[in-house]
Amino acid sequence: MNQYLILLFVCLQLTVHACRAAGDKGTAAQYLPCRENAAGVAAVAQHCMRHELAWQNKRLTENYNRYIRALAPPARNKTMAAQRLWLNFRDMECDARRATAAPGSLAELLRENCYLELTRQRADDFSRRSLSGHQGQGLLPVTTPAADP
Repeated sequence: MNQYLILLFVCLQLTVHACRAAGDKGTAAQYLPCRENAAGVAAVAQHCMRHELAWQNKRLTENYNRYIRALAPPARNKTMAAQRLWLNFRDMECDARRATAAPGSLAELLRENCYLELTRQRADDFSRRSLSGHQGQGLLPVTTPAADP
């Protein structure tokens, strides 16, 4: 079990450093400091991840809504259907990742990290999609939701 916790901690630290190195605009301002202050304490890291996931869910919703509003009805319907399938995929994928770990806090951290990773990627995807053939053609800007109260 300790080897899994060490591995998870190393992976999470690499994620923090990768975000900082990339100058990630798709991460809430308080997430990286929160994760660094967690100092490997699973409960604190989980708290940071939950707040970041809420922020990423809001970001995903904003980017998705902006994207589908610009689509013609046939493309909008297909995109909405794809998003519903993606949400099911995300849930099943993250549950599968949790199932690969021993029961306990590690399993929940793996699951929450999965939700965070996939949600951030999806929010980024909608922010970058090209709207070719529509007014406002080009890439969507990466949005930054208002800070948590």
